[in-house]
Amino acid sequence: MSHYQSPIRQAALAVVAGVAGGMISHRLDTSRTQAQNNQFAREVVLPDGGLFFKSKEGKLVAKLDADQSGGFLILYNSSERPAVYMGASQFGGGLVGVTTGKGAGSVLQLTGNEDGGSILLLTRGKRGVELFTSNDGGSLSINGPTGEPAVVVTTSENQKQVSGKIDIYESTAGKLLWNAPGKRP
Repeated sequence: MSHYQSPIRQAALAVVAGVAGGMISHRLDTSRTQAQNNQFAREVVLPDGGLFFKSKEGKLVAKLDADQSGGFLILYNSSERPAVYMGASQFGGGLVGVTTGKGAGSVLQLTGNEDGGSILLLTRGKRGVELFTSNDGGSLSINGPTGEPAVVVTTSENQKQVSGKIDIYESTAGKLLWNAPGKRP
Protein backbone atom coordinates (compact mmCIF):
# COMPACT_ATOMS: atom_id res chain seq x y z
CA MET A 1 0.00 0.00 0.00
CA SER A 2 2.82 2.34 0.70
CA HIS A 3 3.93 1.57 -2.81
CA TYR A 4 0.66 3.15 -4.15
CA GLN A 5 0.66 6.00 -1.70
CA SER A 6 3.93 7.33 -2.92
CA PRO A 7 2.80 7.89 -6.56
CA ILE A 8 -0.55 9.27 -5.34
CA ARG A 9 1.23 11.68 -3.05
CA GLN A 10 3.56 12.70 -5.83
CA ALA A 11 0.64 13.24 -8.18
CA ALA A 12 -1.22 15.26 -5.55
CA LEU A 13 1.87 17.36 -4.85
CA ALA A 14 2.35 17.89 -8.59
CA VAL A 15 -1.28 19.03 -8.95
CA VAL A 16 -0.99 21.37 -5.95
CA ALA A 17 2.33 22.75 -7.22
CA GLY A 18 0.85 23.24 -10.70
CA VAL A 19 -2.22 25.02 -9.36
CA ALA A 20 -0.08 27.23 -7.09
CA GLY A 21 2.27 28.06 -9.95
CA GLY A 22 -0.66 28.91 -12.21
CA MET A 23 -2.18 31.15 -9.55
CA ILE A 24 1.11 32.98 -9.02
CA SER A 25 1.65 33.36 -12.76
CA HIS A 26 -1.93 34.62 -13.22
CA ARG A 27 -1.52 37.08 -10.34
CA LEU A 28 1.77 38.41 -11.79
CA ASP A 29 0.26 38.67 -15.26
CA THR A 30 -2.80 40.46 -13.84
CA SER A 31 -0.54 42.92 -11.96
CA ARG A 32 1.39 43.61 -15.17
CA THR A 33 -1.85 44.15 -17.10
CA GLN A 34 -3.23 46.43 -14.37
CA ALA A 35 -0.02 48.48 -14.43
CA GLN A 36 -0.34 48.84 -18.20
CA ASN A 37 -4.03 49.78 -17.88
CA ASN A 38 -3.17 52.37 -15.21
CA GLN A 39 -0.55 53.86 -17.56
CA PHE A 40 -3.13 54.06 -20.35
CA ALA A 41 -5.61 55.67 -17.94
CA ARG A 42 -3.09 58.40 -17.12
CA GLU A 43 -2.08 59.16 -20.70
CA VAL A 44 -4.29 60.20 -23.56
CA VAL A 45 -2.70 61.08 -26.88
CA LEU A 46 -4.73 63.84 -28.48
CA PRO A 47 -5.94 62.94 -31.95
CA ASP A 48 -5.59 65.43 -34.80
CA GLY A 49 -8.26 68.08 -34.30
CA GLY A 50 -8.42 67.56 -30.53
CA LEU A 51 -10.60 65.65 -28.13
CA PHE A 52 -14.27 66.63 -27.89
CA PHE A 53 -16.50 66.22 -24.84
CA LYS A 54 -20.26 66.04 -25.20
CA SER A 55 -23.18 65.99 -22.78
CA LYS A 56 -25.53 63.03 -22.44
CA GLU A 57 -27.79 64.86 -24.89
CA GLY A 58 -24.99 64.97 -27.49
CA LYS A 59 -24.21 68.70 -27.19
CA LEU A 60 -20.62 69.88 -27.40
CA VAL A 61 -19.44 71.08 -23.95
CA ALA A 62 -15.62 71.15 -24.22
CA LYS A 63 -12.64 70.61 -26.50
CA LEU A 64 -9.10 69.73 -25.44
CA ASP A 65 -6.40 70.33 -28.04
CA ALA A 66 -2.85 71.58 -28.56
CA ASP A 67 -1.01 73.90 -30.92
CA GLN A 68 2.49 75.36 -31.21
CA SER A 69 2.03 77.23 -27.88
CA GLY A 70 0.97 74.16 -25.88
CA GLY A 71 -2.33 72.75 -24.68
CA PHE A 72 -5.68 74.51 -24.48
CA LEU A 73 -9.24 73.87 -23.33
CA ILE A 74 -12.36 75.48 -24.80
CA LEU A 75 -15.65 75.42 -22.87
CA TYR A 76 -18.86 75.83 -24.86
CA ASN A 77 -22.18 77.35 -23.82
CA SER A 78 -25.59 75.72 -24.29
CA SER A 79 -25.67 77.00 -27.90
CA GLU A 80 -22.39 75.13 -28.54
CA ARG A 81 -20.44 78.35 -29.05
CA PRO A 82 -17.06 79.00 -27.38
CA ALA A 83 -17.54 80.73 -24.02
CA VAL A 84 -14.20 80.27 -22.22
CA TYR A 85 -10.70 79.59 -23.55
CA MET A 86 -7.83 78.50 -21.30
CA GLY A 87 -4.43 77.67 -22.66
CA ALA A 88 -0.74 78.21 -22.94
CA SER A 89 0.33 81.46 -24.59
CA GLN A 90 3.00 81.88 -27.22
CA PHE A 91 5.02 83.84 -24.65
CA GLY A 92 5.38 80.92 -22.26
CA GLY A 93 2.66 81.81 -19.76
CA GLY A 94 -1.05 81.18 -19.61
CA LEU A 95 -4.10 82.76 -21.18
CA VAL A 96 -7.74 82.83 -20.14
CA GLY A 97 -10.28 84.33 -22.50
CA VAL A 98 -14.00 84.87 -21.96
CA THR A 99 -16.16 85.43 -25.04
CA THR A 100 -19.59 86.85 -25.72
CA GLY A 101 -20.79 83.32 -26.42
CA LYS A 102 -22.10 84.55 -29.77
CA GLY A 103 -18.88 84.19 -31.74
CA ALA A 104 -17.98 87.88 -31.54
CA GLY A 105 -14.58 87.33 -29.93
CA SER A 106 -13.16 87.83 -26.48
CA VAL A 107 -14.57 90.27 -23.97
CA LEU A 108 -11.96 89.49 -21.29
CA GLN A 109 -8.40 88.19 -21.58
CA LEU A 110 -6.03 87.38 -18.72
CA THR A 111 -2.42 86.54 -19.55
CA GLY A 112 0.73 86.09 -17.56
CA ASN A 113 4.30 84.86 -17.60
CA GLU A 114 7.47 85.38 -15.56
CA ASP A 115 7.76 89.03 -16.72
CA GLY A 116 4.28 90.11 -15.65
CA GLY A 117 0.65 89.91 -16.63
CA SER A 118 -2.16 91.68 -18.39
CA ILE A 119 -5.91 92.11 -18.23
CA LEU A 120 -7.77 93.24 -21.34
CA LEU A 121 -11.45 94.16 -21.55
CA LEU A 122 -12.72 94.22 -25.12
CA THR A 123 -15.84 95.37 -26.91
CA ARG A 124 -16.62 94.11 -30.42
CA GLY A 125 -13.04 92.90 -30.74
CA LYS A 126 -11.58 96.31 -29.82
CA ARG A 127 -9.55 96.93 -26.70
CA GLY A 128 -11.49 98.99 -24.17
CA VAL A 129 -9.32 98.80 -21.05
CA GLU A 130 -5.80 97.37 -20.77
CA LEU A 131 -3.85 96.76 -17.58
CA PHE A 132 -0.24 95.56 -17.88
CA THR A 133 2.54 94.81 -15.42
CA SER A 134 6.19 94.09 -16.06
CA ASN A 135 9.56 94.32 -14.35
CA ASP A 136 9.56 98.06 -15.16
CA GLY A 137 6.19 98.85 -13.61
CA GLY A 138 2.62 98.99 -14.82
CA SER A 139 0.40 100.59 -17.39
CA LEU A 140 -3.31 101.34 -17.57
CA SER A 141 -4.88 102.31 -20.87
CA ILE A 142 -8.48 103.40 -21.32
CA ASN A 143 -9.26 103.30 -25.01
CA GLY A 144 -11.76 105.08 -27.19
CA PRO A 145 -14.35 103.59 -29.56
CA THR A 146 -11.68 102.78 -32.17
CA GLY A 147 -9.67 100.72 -29.69
CA GLU A 148 -6.87 103.28 -29.70
CA PRO A 149 -5.65 104.72 -26.35
CA ALA A 150 -7.53 107.74 -24.99
CA VAL A 151 -5.97 107.89 -21.49
CA VAL A 152 -2.74 106.11 -20.58
CA VAL A 153 -1.27 106.00 -17.09
CA THR A 154 2.17 104.42 -16.81
CA THR A 155 4.94 103.92 -14.30
CA SER A 156 8.49 102.96 -15.02
CA GLU A 157 11.64 102.43 -13.03
CA ASN A 158 14.26 105.07 -13.79
CA GLN A 159 17.45 104.15 -11.92
CA LYS A 160 16.68 104.78 -8.22
CA GLN A 161 13.35 106.55 -8.49
CA VAL A 162 10.00 105.55 -9.89
CA SER A 163 8.23 107.96 -12.19
CA GLY A 164 4.68 108.10 -13.42
CA LYS A 165 3.12 109.55 -16.52
CA ILE A 166 -0.40 110.34 -17.78
CA ASP A 167 -1.10 110.80 -21.49
CA ILE A 168 -4.47 111.83 -22.91
CA TYR A 169 -5.05 111.26 -26.63
CA GLU A 170 -7.70 112.18 -29.14
CA SER A 171 -8.84 108.61 -29.63
CA THR A 172 -9.97 108.93 -33.23
CA ALA A 173 -6.74 110.58 -34.47
CA GLY A 174 -4.27 109.22 -31.92
CA LYS A 175 -3.00 112.78 -31.37
CA LEU A 176 -1.55 113.53 -27.93
CA LEU A 177 -3.74 116.23 -26.31
CA TRP A 178 -2.19 116.50 -22.84
CA ASN A 179 0.31 114.78 -20.60
CA ALA A 180 1.72 115.04 -17.12
CA PRO A 181 5.18 113.71 -16.40
CA GLY A 182 4.50 113.25 -12.67
CA LYS A 183 8.12 112.82 -11.58
CA ARG A 184 8.73 112.59 -7.86
CA PRO A 185 11.38 114.75 -6.22
